[in-house]
Formats: sequence, structure tokens, C-alpha cells
Amino acid sequence: MDIRFSDHAKQRCAQRNLSHDEIQFIIAYGRLERRAGIEFYQLRQKDLPPDLPANDPRHRLVGSTVLLSKNMAQVVTAYRNGRAFRRDRQKSKYDFRCI
Repeated sequence: MDIRFSDHAKQRCAQRNLSHDEIQFIIAYGRLERRAGIEFYQLRQKDLPPDLPANDPRHRLVGSTVLLSKNMAQVVTAYRNGRAFRRDRQKSKYDFRCI
């Protein structure tokens, strides 16, 4: 899957040391939540593939979230915060902003 990054997402991924491959891993295995007119992919411990070795560096991605635009065309931002999952689930399901 070919994913484009917004300028903001490029900056945030560089700050948080997330590579393009790691973003794709989070999108592939993370839990999808559609909230506030955007798609949240959240990687939890139980979402990791069972055949992933214990010493694999992708274990550090647990607690990461990637936000994609509605049409999955562009990464909006990415962050790491395991506590954010609960806050993200409480967001409004729909985008009520006027267009």
C-alpha cells in the first residue's frame, strides 16, 4: 500500500523516530477506530502478530497511533502514547464541522 505523508506527519514521524515501514506495520496490524471524521490506527500489545519474535524491534511500537485521512490517502500525524487510546475512543464518532 502506497501512503503519502503530510508535511506535519513527516515532521512528527521524524521527531518520534517512526519510519515509513513502521507506519505501514501499525496500519497493517493496529486496531482501527473511526472517530471525528478520521481513521485512528492504534497498535496494542494484543494486536502484534503471534509469530513476531520476542526480540523484534517492532515491539517498541506498542502504544503508537497513526491518523489517516478518511479516504486513507494521507497520513495526518503519528504519536506514541498508550494512554491516548481511551481518550481517542471518547471522541465524537462524526465530524460535525461545517464545510
